[in-house]
Amino acid sequence: MYLLMKKIRESYKEGYTRKVGSNKTVDKIEIGEELVKGNIKEENTVKPKPAIQLRRVLKIAGIIILGAILTFLIQDKPKQILLSSTNSILSEKLMPDSSIVTLNKNSSLQYSNKYGIKNRTVKLNGEALFSVRKNTQLPVIVDCCVLFVEVTGTSFSISNCMNSKQINVYVTSGQVKVYDKKGKLEILNPGDIIVYNKTNKTLNKPHAEKNSNINSWLT
Repeated sequence: MYLLMKKIRESYKEGYTRKVGSNKTVDKIEIGEELVKGNIKEENTVKPKPAIQLRRVLKIAGIIILGAILTFLIQDKPKQILLSSTNSILSEKLMPDSSIVTLNKNSSLQYSNKYGIKNRTVKLNGEALFSVRKNTQLPVIVDCCVLFVEVTGTSFSISNCMNSKQINVYVTSGQVKVYDKKGKLEILNPGDIIVYNKTNKTLNKPHAEKNSNINSWLT
């Protein structure tokens, strides 16, 4: 101990003052003694306050949660699938719900990749024959922009060509609901046909005999 104290005194030849313990003033030599005795506490290491640490943890957690939510929203966003036929052949498609759609030439059908899960909504441009698998909880809705056709399980055809002034719906089997944007509703049964005039926005229900060749494009 004597040798240690001697070395400490020899290494602190120039004196200065510093407060230690309970407001006690010592010179450089005394500092060495106080360090040995443990009266001077190290003040160089500053520990982060718990509140600051908590804020950092919450900030990081918030960033992680936000990233997870954005990833989920991007992945869950519905994607559109487009089916189309050429000007020379018909196209037959087995839908995810096992319904069958036959597209006439130069026709297209658009639907979501959530079809059969969250909805059974399709958009038709052109002409198509639908053979719909029955599902009373999830009806098929064909969107023709100004006219909508809703069924739970039946077969019917729709003609909705862009260059035509009318939309035709013909029912082969089952029951079909047809309504416009104003909510005007018509119920069709097998053999019924309805004609929507795009110009004056009216629904007409002519005799089916006058339109016996409505599905002639299938042959």
